[in-house]
Amino acid sequence: MTSKKTDFFCASCGAKLTSENSREVNEKTIENGIAPFCLECEAKYFRQFAAANGIHLGLFYTCLKFDVPLEPLLLPDHFGNDDFLKNCGEKSRWHYYIHLLMDSQKYQTEEGIRGFHNGISDLLRIFGRNFSEKDFAKYVLFERERIGNLQGTEQQRERWGTENLWRGFSVTSAVYDELDRMYENRLASYKGQTITPQMDDTIIKVCKWNLVISHLFQNGDAKTAKDVQSMVDAVLAAEQMRKKDEKPMEAFRFDAQVKALEDMGFMEDGKLLTLDGVQKVLFEKFIKKKKYAYSVDVLDHVIEDIYNTMRANADLMIETELPEELMPKDFFGEFEENETEEEKTNKRFAGLTKVDYQTKEKQ
Repeated sequence: MTSKKTDFFCASCGAKLTSENSREVNEKTIENGIAPFCLECEAKYFRQFAAANGIHLGLFYTCLKFDVPLEPLLLPDHFGNDDFLKNCGEKSRWHYYIHLLMDSQKYQTEEGIRGFHNGISDLLRIFGRNFSEKDFAKYVLFERERIGNLQGTEQQRERWGTENLWRGFSVTSAVYDELDRMYENRLASYKGQTITPQMDDTIIKVCKWNLVISHLFQNGDAKTAKDVQSMVDAVLAAEQMRKKDEKPMEAFRFDAQVKALEDMGFMEDGKLLTLDGVQKVLFEKFIKKKKYAYSVDVLDHVIEDIYNTMRANADLMIETELPEELMPKDFFGEFEENETEEEKTNKRFAGLTKVDYQTKEKQ
């Protein structure tokens, strides 16, 4: 029995990779091209880069080498201080950064594991043209201050954007909150339906335009508001998202349903058939020929193989006979009654004999 490979080892020192000494270790990480190095070996590269280029630029190079997203805003201001490691409780600054990245959920998202290109990768933007250590700290302070001055939350800015909704109508935190409220209300009107990405984009667009309409009315520009309303109606009509576009529910006629079931043979004398009766009708009406061009003994071999594989995985003895309760029964005549010549030839080639069962008499 072949066992599925589940162990991975550091490509540098050979240590077995675990959740304690490496980033997430599973087949998915390997398939995504993440270098199978332990954290200690990665930290060695970080120390070499840091010694030659400084701590922050060393972090940039290490993230690039191991395809890890660089998120400078996660780092504390004293990350580059000489006494940093005395108080952080980690083996190295690289250990600290990786754990910080994972705790902030910026290492892996619903879309998968993030790579270097998903983080801040513009070297000139971070360090300036001279790549100095001070520029990195200035960048972090500037970005934090800039983000702190933005209106709304990160999720709101991502959904609604940061551009003005209309000339002179800028987005504020209050506007973002109103857009969220309109979005939830409109989404509720489609309850029970699958909201496709295209529908979601349309809802977002309509919410923004509806808020613009209210803004225009408040400023006495009814004509422009009417034009925007026409745009809203046109978009909803094009996407068939208006109320009148919903398919009307047909009136339910019980006598018509009974007649249809009787015509199909699923009812007799006004009573529904049993489950066995329905299965028989389905087989007779819709299965015109045998479904499988081989005897049921082929299915016996498949079940036997699955059964013994399960026992092997559980470290149990391989059985030469199947339990009687696993015997398949061809209730609907889907298999051939006798072995076909092709089946006999294949069995002789594979060295297979008819599957035996552990009947109660044998036991």
